[in-house]
Amino acid sequence: MQVRQDIPIFGYVYLNGEEIQGTLKSISVGGAIIYEKSGAEKAQSKKKIVSGYEDKTVSITYQIISKSDDEASDHESLMEQVEAIENMFMKTEEKLPKVYFIDHPLLKARHIERVLFKSFNSDVSTGVKQCNATLEFIEFVPAKYEVIDKETAASLNASENQKQKNQRDFVEEGRQKAIKTITGK
Repeated sequence: MQVRQDIPIFGYVYLNGEEIQGTLKSISVGGAIIYEKSGAEKAQSKKKIVSGYEDKTVSITYQIISKSDDEASDHESLMEQVEAIENMFMKTEEKLPKVYFIDHPLLKARHIERVLFKSFNSDVSTGVKQCNATLEFIEFVPAKYEVIDKETAASLNASENQKQKNQRDFVEEGRQKAIKTITGK
């Protein structure tokens, strides 16, 4: 991937290798821990148990400036650019959210490589030939899984079946001892 030389290093964001159009105003990343409260409801000092991290959120704000020199075409040019961004993400034919590979130095530093589109907000002010557009994404962390062969799967099933059999035998043995104790036989 080649970085454009006419913009500052932090002035670009790529989604699936395609640069998002507009002038990058800001990019922010948020993240927090997930914790659960434990203890009695009326206890004064509730303990908090940390159970992991939330997926990080990414917010990118762009300034979209009209590309037209003609006063009459300013509005049309601006809205075409907003519509192009809208069409990148709001595709009605897609039933499932799309995972995007994202590239920006801040995101690399925060270990974010893939995101899901969350929202697109835009605003314009009266008499101004520009529009602010904010895109929000959620970090996508794929589920971890392990591919195993048929022999390993059969072995795991056999050991699970043996474990269940041992549990049943243990319960039955305990039941038999209880009956002997009660009846004396």
